[in-house]
Amino acid sequence: MALSDTQNFINNKELVDKLISFVNFDGISTVIEIGPGRGIIADSLIGKIRDFIAVEYDKKLFLELEKRYKNQNIKLVNEDFLKFILPDSPFIVVANIPFNITADIIKKLINSKMKSAYLIMQKEAGVKYLGAPSAQSPLLSHFIKIKFEIRKLLDIDRKNYTPNPISRTSIFRVT
Repeated sequence: MALSDTQNFINNKELVDKLISFVNFDGISTVIEIGPGRGIIADSLIGKIRDFIAVEYDKKLFLELEKRYKNQNIKLVNEDFLKFILPDSPFIVVANIPFNITADIIKKLINSKMKSAYLIMQKEAGVKYLGAPSAQSPLLSHFIKIKFEIRKLLDIDRKNYTPNPISRTSIFRVT
């Protein structure tokens, strides 16, 4: 079974437009998307910034993205995001992140030059990172709050994915 066979892909362009409407691109020339999958978020990001990097681990999806975005303003990287070397200058992340490595992604991002992140993630995980009074505060939520503020922006209906996920999801902003 390929990695792409275990993923839930966003299928609603209006949801992506809403996600992009939250993003503050001011003063930033680099945006990273973690796991662009079939490219629905990438479609909305191309042309909005100077340097757009999409890191896709799944080889099959990566090859499809390469064909789709040939000669477009996007740098595609076929690599595990957790091994990817982040830029040494401020950047923004916009992504529907893999639920199974959410904590590892958050740890990597908060220890980088990230200016902000607009993440679709499993709702329960995101609420934990909000910490008290929204939820019991795991240690990671305290580390996030040293440098960043995290807010839930929008709950997402399961019908916005193919296939529909078991987990509930939300958009969170880390700034």
